[in-house]
Amino acid sequence: MIDLDWPKANDTLFNILVNGATVWNGEDDEPPTHIPTYIDPWVGVPSARDVNISVTLEALFGISAAGSEYNLSVTFNNGCQISAVN
Repeated sequence: MIDLDWPKANDTLFNILVNGATVWNGEDDEPPTHIPTYIDPWVGVPSARDVNISVTLEALFGISAAGSEYNLSVTFNNGCQISAVN
C-alpha cells in the first residue's frame, strides 16, 4: 500500500514507478493519494513491485511539481512499513 501526501500546488499525479516500471497510473488532482493493497489500482507485472534491498520509487506529476513538502508511507504485505518526509 502506498500513501503519498503532496503539495496542493502540484499538478495532477499520473504515475508511480518502481525502478522505472509503472506500477500505478491514474489521475489524482487532490492530495493525499492512497493506493490500497488490493490489486485493482496496480498495473504491470506484480514482480515489478518486489523489493529486495532497495528500489527507486518515483511519483510523476503533470507540468509542475514542488521540490519538497512530500510525505510518503509504504506498507508491505508482511506488515512492515517505511516512511519518508521531504
